[in-house]
Amino acid sequence: MLNKIKFTKIILYVVSILIVSYLVFNDNGLIKFLKIRSELNTLNEEIKKTEDELTSLENSIKMIKSNRDTIEKVAREKFNMKSRNEKVIIVNEN
Repeated sequence: MLNKIKFTKIILYVVSILIVSYLVFNDNGLIKFLKIRSELNTLNEEIKKTEDELTSLENSIKMIKSNRDTIEKVAREKFNMKSRNEKVIIVNEN
């Protein structure tokens, strides 16, 4: 009787180990789930950064469209433009 109980426990442990290992290591198992969840978190962070950048660019566009000083600043910085009565001095840094 005692041997039968031990044998049943051993069979139960082996089956349990097989089931757990199958759930962890199969193609749709726990390891793949954790990897996909990590990728999802990374993509969500990237989406958040891109949305923040988009908001910043939209605010810049609104400022450029509505404020003459901002238009002048952008023209001077990005396109090296000057007013009619200004002189440009180029400084070479060695």
